[in-house]
Formats: sequence, C-alpha cells, structure tokens
Amino acid sequence: MRYAGLLYRALNPVYAREPLSGEGARRYGVVLREDLSVDEGETRSLRDAIARDRPALPMFDRGGTIDELKARCLRDTHLEPPTAPVFQKWMRREAPAQAAE
Repeated sequence: MRYAGLLYRALNPVYAREPLSGEGARRYGVVLREDLSVDEGETRSLRDAIARDRPALPMFDRGGTIDELKARCLRDTHLEPPTAPVFQKWMRREAPAQAAE
C-alpha cells in the first residue's frame, strides 16, 4: 500500500486532537454527525471518494534528479552546488588477494 496520509488513519484520533467543525473535519476526511460523533460509514465513503478523485501520489519527491538539483542550487540556496568527490590514487584500495586454498 502506498502512503496515503490521513485517509487511512484511525477515525477518532484524528478528531480527538482538537474539536473541529463539520467542514473542518471533512478536510481531514472525517464526517461528523450533529452531535459531533464520527459517522464511520460516511467517513469511509468520503475517504474512498477522496482517494479515487485525487491524482496518484509519488512515493518520494526529492525535487528532481541530482543534475536538476545542482543546476538550481545557487538560485534556491545561495550556495554553490556541491562537487563530486575526487579520490587520489593513494586512497584507492586494491582488491584483497584471494587466500590460497
């Protein structure tokens, strides 16, 4: 299952943090009755509709490829983009010799 945020959270903990208006609760995917109790059936229907109607959510969005991030690094951060490390020859290790059997 992909991450879907509040649509798959338990119902009461979402509402229990602080009292919400009926419309406020709907923004969190919860439907309240007039007495402010959670209507579980309507909440499930609302959450199903939200999940069905919204675009697919990416698993991770890190803002682009490494090259794209580097290209806009100065503009976004006021810092020069990082450079790839260059290792000196003396830092390279040779593969260990195979032990004689």
